[in-house]
Amino acid sequence: MKPYLFILAGGRGERLWPLSTAQHAKPFLTLFEGKSLIELTCTRLQGLTDPDRLFIVTTADLRANVQQALPDFPDAQLLCEPEARNTAAAMAWICGYVRQRDPEGVVAVLPADHLITPDSAFREALQTACAVARREAHIVRLGIHPTRPATEYGYIACGEAITTPAGVVRKGIGFTEKPAVATAQTYLNAGNFLWNAGIFVWQAAALEAEFRRSAPAFLPL
Repeated sequence: MKPYLFILAGGRGERLWPLSTAQHAKPFLTLFEGKSLIELTCTRLQGLTDPDRLFIVTTADLRANVQQALPDFPDAQLLCEPEARNTAAAMAWICGYVRQRDPEGVVAVLPADHLITPDSAFREALQTACAVARREAHIVRLGIHPTRPATEYGYIACGEAITTPAGVVRKGIGFTEKPAVATAQTYLNAGNFLWNAGIFVWQAAALEAEFRRSAPAFLPL
């Protein structure tokens, strides 16, 4: 069974201000190949799932932006939050949405505003992540090998490599959000840290269980 793919297209347009604004956030900027970042994201995902399993999650005030950028995208697959509540709330909402339809469904959640090259390596990594999540019921996060002591990203601490029938993954043993430069340099030197790509893959039932254990307030009563 193919995965459900959810593109998160929110944001307040702060990172690339003044190019991006609250009314015209980063996913809708035309920066590469004459296409917006959200267009490139949709193109990158083509063929990885059935057309009716690709969704976009945005806020009500950005709905028109999505429709303008992707005029042929099915309206029924455009899900709008009444207001922005950040990633955890969006993931809980997605979890409930899929859980009602397909309790064993595998879900990938991806930002709409990333530039990723080459597409082939990304698609292979995402397919492996989906296979691991489906077989092992793990919550899988994609990481990026750091190239500098960046302070604007989160860092995933990686433990032992785990070989599964679906592929080889590393066990996540810690996470630090936007460390100071000295700490980031330590992570870079250690060699077992990855930048957080903000891409998550999970079975709906597995994520719901984790929310109930760690953050039940995000789930409906």
